[in-house]
Amino acid sequence: MKRSLTGAIVAVVFGFMLLPVSTHPQSSNAASLITVPSDYPTIQSAIDASSPGDTIKVLPGTYTEQLTISKSLTLVGSGARSTIIKAPTMLDTDILGRTYIAQINGGATVNMKGFTVDGGTSCDVFFGVTVFDSATLNLDTSVIKGCYQVGVIVGSTLTPGGPQTGHATITRTNVNGYQNQGIIARGPPGTTLTVSYSTITAAEESPIDGQAGISEFSGAKINIHHNKINRNLCDNPACGPDFLTQLQGFGIFVDSPAAGSVISYNDISNNDAGMGVFGNSECCKIDHNTLTNNRFFGIIVGAVWGWWVDEPWPRVVGLHSTSPFVCSSRPTDTSGDNEFGGGPALSSLISWTRSNYP
Repeated sequence: MKRSLTGAIVAVVFGFMLLPVSTHPQSSNAASLITVPSDYPTIQSAIDASSPGDTIKVLPGTYTEQLTISKSLTLVGSGARSTIIKAPTMLDTDILGRTYIAQINGGATVNMKGFTVDGGTSCDVFFGVTVFDSATLNLDTSVIKGCYQVGVIVGSTLTPGGPQTGHATITRTNVNGYQNQGIIARGPPGTTLTVSYSTITAAEESPIDGQAGISEFSGAKINIHHNKINRNLCDNPACGPDFLTQLQGFGIFVDSPAAGSVISYNDISNNDAGMGVFGNSECCKIDHNTLTNNRFFGIIVGAVWGWWVDEPWPRVVGLHSTSPFVCSSRPTDTSGDNEFGGGPALSSLISWTRSNYP
């Protein structure tokens, strides 16, 4: 009897040893992988069915739909050439009353990689992607193209109920064909934008007077580095070389960026003006940029949007070239290594300014 009981105990213990053992604690909140269109026919239906932290894998195809993402997710396309989110004919509007293709809100953190966001040819799309309501977008290895006004907008001071911050990091992404702005950080303070290793190219012909590749307003903090920005040109009657009375297209235009902002190692070419930097004193570091064949100005720097106001300057590093640089007072730092080429000579600009605005 004793031997039989001992044998039974050994058998039970041995049976437990054969059961599979997980080295990870089990949780009902474990992230899931959802595949489109295998699991759900559309990207939006997969988003609606997902839980925060899930990954949505999108197989090759053209998905004609409008996306709203208000939960933290990772969306992985099969490559920008083969995974296309195309604007539908009928579009809803966002909090600003503007049409969009994808909006990120609700404080969500969204990672997107390997997509093309296509505005089509009808020019009915205002925003390609919007990032409001304290949300964060990390966009990598993607394309935003077609006929639209603005490729990506991050934050806004114009939202009903008060300003809304946003955050975006855009890497290795091609933004092209925009009518107005390629990428814009629209404030308020607390909004952040990083753009790196990307190509920003305006539409060849636009009805908008004065395009900009990357722009900032109202105290957003920016880090713009290692990008190629080109073809922001305005040939409309309202545009021309007189900065005070005419408009220009800018490769980069910033107005009151937050302290610590950086613009560096960018290749800015074939715009009306390479850069315009205005607003806060000691706002930003600008170095190791190459500005070539910008037909009116290489860089314009001023305390506010207008060079005739003698106020403290933004911090500008690297203005050792003789041409073409426009200013109304003195930069705080002239060391560094920006390179300039194309545009009118500095001496001509100084002479023109003194004769027209003594």
